[in-house]
Amino acid sequence: MSSNSWACIRFVMQALFATFQVINIEKKTQFISLFGKICLILCLESLDYLHVRNMKRILLVIFACIALTAQAQVSDSAQVIKFGYLSYESVLKTMPEYGAVMMRMDSLRSAFNAEMQRVENEFNRKYEDFLEGQKDFPRTILLKRQTELQEMMQKNLSFKQQLQKELTDTEAQLMAPLRIHLNEVIATIAREQKLALVINTDANACPFIEPMLGVDLNSAVITKLGK
Repeated sequence: MSSNSWACIRFVMQALFATFQVINIEKKTQFISLFGKICLILCLESLDYLHVRNMKRILLVIFACIALTAQAQVSDSAQVIKFGYLSYESVLKTMPEYGAVMMRMDSLRSAFNAEMQRVENEFNRKYEDFLEGQKDFPRTILLKRQTELQEMMQKNLSFKQQLQKELTDTEAQLMAPLRIHLNEVIATIAREQKLALVINTDANACPFIEPMLGVDLNSAVITKLGK
């Protein structure tokens, strides 16, 4: 093969590789497929009039270009895989609505605690009366008082569990709109910065984050929530 033919082949390969470097990530897979087809056609056409030695040289050029483009594709893909991280609970507590929810929950807890104290005082009073009079009570009255105390104790325990469940459910209900809004803000910022995911660092979930890959979103999310 003449030197002009080799120069032409090298020029085509360089042009294809340069095109690969500047096209969008989404189109690089299609480009690789097209590039492979071009290489295959070149090989088949060359078989008709090239010597084996020249054919080996062409194959070496083609395989080298394929290796370079594959390596570039891996490198580009690795560069776009970034993630964000933040402390979800810390950011949540900066929301203006958070304070109002906590005030509401404190009010409910105070009311529930007052009611629990009342029923406990009532139980303690009846228990003290039982202790004072158990020596003088007939057996029938003694058994009746014991049964009443046991039933009251069980009711108080059930009532306490019911109050705790109501507090938990109420807090979850009041916090739900805040969490939905926070999640939307996080998703918006992640899309704007082209992040693959956002990690919650609460409870020391991620002791180490590589600064070159991870993006601290705490300030950005707090700022956007305040607008």
